[in-house]
Amino acid sequence: MNSRSFALASLLILFSFALPAFSSDAPKVINVEKTPQHREFFKIPVALSLKDGFSFEKTESGAADKKKKIALEGTLVHIPYEKLLEEIKNDCLKEKNMEVKSQSSFIWNGDRAELLKIFRTGGKTTVGKWVLIVERGAETWMISAAYSAKDLNASQDALDMIKSAWWQRGNAESTAASAPLLPDMSGTPFRAADFRSDTLIFTKDGKLPTQDPDKALFVVSELSEARYTQERREAFAKEHLAAIEPGSVLEVISNEEETLIGVPAIITVAYAVSGEQKKLIYQAALFRMSKVTVLVGIACGNTAENLEYFRKLTDLYTSESVTKGDGS
Repeated sequence: MNSRSFALASLLILFSFALPAFSSDAPKVINVEKTPQHREFFKIPVALSLKDGFSFEKTESGAADKKKKIALEGTLVHIPYEKLLEEIKNDCLKEKNMEVKSQSSFIWNGDRAELLKIFRTGGKTTVGKWVLIVERGAETWMISAAYSAKDLNASQDALDMIKSAWWQRGNAESTAASAPLLPDMSGTPFRAADFRSDTLIFTKDGKLPTQDPDKALFVVSELSEARYTQERREAFAKEHLAAIEPGSVLEVISNEEETLIGVPAIITVAYAVSGEQKKLIYQAALFRMSKVTVLVGIACGNTAENLEYFRKLTDLYTSESVTKGDGS
């Protein structure tokens, strides 16, 4: 089994257990359009659109309006995104008299991001800070706007500027370049539950672990691989299927070679049996010129209904790929 197959298998196994996620809610999607008002203040390539009436001057790490007491900062943190969120979750900020008041998860300009509202106490004033944490491969971006916590107008102004954050999608630095598409899921009960640089996870309640009774899960992943011959495609699909539920006995119901969005695909439907437990496994592997897209559905109940949903989700995903010109 190659390392990518093993990684996805491990991810799929986790769907019935608690994951160390900072927020279990489905991430909202934000796509910011760059405007003539956007300006770059930071060493990282992020631009903000400033509100009228502000006069910012450059500082070492960003810009500040001394009169209105709002400071903007943007930094590159050499800490993986997940590790940084886990440290925040474990109250590492308390040592610096900082407290997280709110947090929300997003897919922002194609990247995973977390928006936090933080208060820092101590001294004569309480400082508020809106902080946007963005996943950038093995590193992390932090874009923040600090203000006086007692000034509600300043809080809103700071938030508006942070919400205008824009960066180029698909450049060499961005993990979004290899990220799967996020298709329109309307017409199905599935919602985005987690997003990683090369993997999307959908559940019916938008949570991991899912609380839905049939524990249905749908995962889309992109694997950068060389071109596959027909013989290697069959071996890949078989190996990947076996890695989804290791230790279970696979009962293959169907294994068909098809063409989806103009590329060869192998679609397999099977049951994974372990003791008295029987799970539906659906796998569609699309072999493109430079990568393999793998769509996997798992369900512990409502087999016929979920199989239809998995097929519909495959159609939605591949149709979206064609629409956006990704059917290479």
